[in-house]
Amino acid sequence: MSDFIKQPYATLSEVAARISSVVRSSFGFGLWIKAEIAKLNLYPKSGHCYPELVEKKDGKILAQMRATIWAEPFVKISNYFREQTKQELSEGMTILFFARVDFHPVYGFSLNISEIDPAFTLGEMFREKQRTIEKLKSHGIFNLNREKEIPALPLRIAVVSVITSKGYNDFLRIMMEHALRFRYTITLFPALLQGDNAVKSLLSALSEIRENPDNFDVAAIIRGGGGDIGLNCYDNIELATEIATFPIPVITGIGHSTNETVAEMVSCVNKITPTDVAYHITQNYLIFEEKLSESANSIAGIVNQTIISEKETLRHLSNTISKAVAGIKKIETIKLNTQQNLIFTRSKQNLHSANNLLQQHKVALSQRCREYMRLPEEQLANAARVLKNSYARLLKDQTIHIHHLQRSVELQDPEKLMKKGYSMTFHKGKILKELNDLKKGDEIETKTATGTLVSEVIKVK
Repeated sequence: MSDFIKQPYATLSEVAARISSVVRSSFGFGLWIKAEIAKLNLYPKSGHCYPELVEKKDGKILAQMRATIWAEPFVKISNYFREQTKQELSEGMTILFFARVDFHPVYGFSLNISEIDPAFTLGEMFREKQRTIEKLKSHGIFNLNREKEIPALPLRIAVVSVITSKGYNDFLRIMMEHALRFRYTITLFPALLQGDNAVKSLLSALSEIRENPDNFDVAAIIRGGGGDIGLNCYDNIELATEIATFPIPVITGIGHSTNETVAEMVSCVNKITPTDVAYHITQNYLIFEEKLSESANSIAGIVNQTIISEKETLRHLSNTISKAVAGIKKIETIKLNTQQNLIFTRSKQNLHSANNLLQQHKVALSQRCREYMRLPEEQLANAARVLKNSYARLLKDQTIHIHHLQRSVELQDPEKLMKKGYSMTFHKGKILKELNDLKKGDEIETKTATGTLVSEVIKVK
């Protein structure tokens, strides 16, 4: 035991002093270091910041150290960084910083940061943004939401925003100006729009909408009042993927006019401010209303023109029909007169034939009378009686026959027949006698005592 104590040894402070000497000799007055901020660890009360820094490769941590930024330099560093990058120093950022490597005998190893290069971070952010865009394009989803069509009248609008946001209230003000004319509904899905937890909050709100996509026509992500600060979350690959593959059109209006974020690039429509988003949606209604009004006026004009045209056509047809009826009436009157003359001619011929027959019987009777006169008186008397009776019967028969002929002639008079309700039907200018001559679609003319009726054959039974 005594031999062990005699071995040379160093005190803890001596070891610490040696380490401190090695650190000072190795790193001099400081150096530029690249690392990712795993945790910021800002203490508002003291103003000091103790970021935890890491270096990763393929998702594995290769190195991890804690640094210090004292309150006074932190104010200058963060203000300058915000001014140059339009972003706040936040977790997940890759930074290039100048630090003095120190080792304190009591507090141990530390990196005292005195400067951060915002240009390097901007370059890293730009490269990360480009990598995000390339990933979306390589997966074939970059244009998915951009290719969707916003309905002409988006009636059900899902809004991702903060209820107290000035941008959201500006959006509502514009929308409410048209609420009485256009009946749409607005449903708010609250979410953080900037900061370290913005991506997680936005994804949660969008996921809630995605659960019932049929309940909405369009989704709007609106943010206002924050300027260009804190927009790096909108270059996040997860958020951009969610928007690009969203089942309904997405409109963004996150309140800045500088470089587009990836989220804005993949959205269906990108507007600068929430007010622009509201105007874009209501503009669709106003355009539709204007088209509807133009269509109504156009239809009214067409209807009026059609009425005028049809009235003119009707007047022309009326004149044409009147002329046609007059012509037909004239032709039919001629035909009727021809028929009457034909009937009268035939009646005269029948009467003439009857008179001739009567004369023949008269001659025959005279011959018999002369023959009978040569007979004895008794035979003559009998013959006279027979002759008288024969003559009486003959006269009666002929009288009846003549009466029948006259009656037949009268009955065949077209004017009298038609006055009793009968009519004459013509087809192609000839009296219709056989129905077999007709077919569907033929035109026939029916003459009555008071006029002529033109008909089209529908069916022949």
